[in-house]
Amino acid sequence: MIDDQSDLKKELRRELRSRRKNISDRHQKESQISHFILTQIQQEQYTIIGTYYPFDGEPSLLNLTNIPNLTWVYPKILPNHQLDWVIAQSWETDPIYPKCQSPIGQTIDISNIELLLIPLVGFDDLGYRLGMGGGYYDRCLVQDRVKAKKVGVGFECQRINVCPIESWDQKLDQVITEERVRYFDS
Repeated sequence: MIDDQSDLKKELRRELRSRRKNISDRHQKESQISHFILTQIQQEQYTIIGTYYPFDGEPSLLNLTNIPNLTWVYPKILPNHQLDWVIAQSWETDPIYPKCQSPIGQTIDISNIELLLIPLVGFDDLGYRLGMGGGYYDRCLVQDRVKAKKVGVGFECQRINVCPIESWDQKLDQVITEERVRYFDS
């Protein structure tokens, strides 16, 4: 059974990553996603936001990071499959995943983050996400110190009927795509 679940996730990741990389009207769709996120930031008056550096076709939110009076923090992958959160002053090639960029700067505790924007490979209408498979975000989100609203960010083409979930998979509070904001019960 584990092998079947693992194979299913692997195949879903391959298909959904291909969809994400080959999306049409990318700039327009990223602008709409950014609009939804900015609206939420303004309505909730968030000031410290965890985000990501786009990789592998993930929606870019870099246009938001120039907004004054907001602190943007990025995940830094640690060797023990954990994440640190960093106010990026500069970037370097990640030593663990050389295709990724890693932030250099001041580390902050995750308990200070108010809104956490999480990339995804796929998502379903129950609030579960399919990630890249490393489990970094799931390990991060299970910590008691996490007080942030957990928001998945992706394109509508990444929606699937049911995410294959494991006991350690963490549910999101919302998913934002170019078409809408989905809300989930925690």
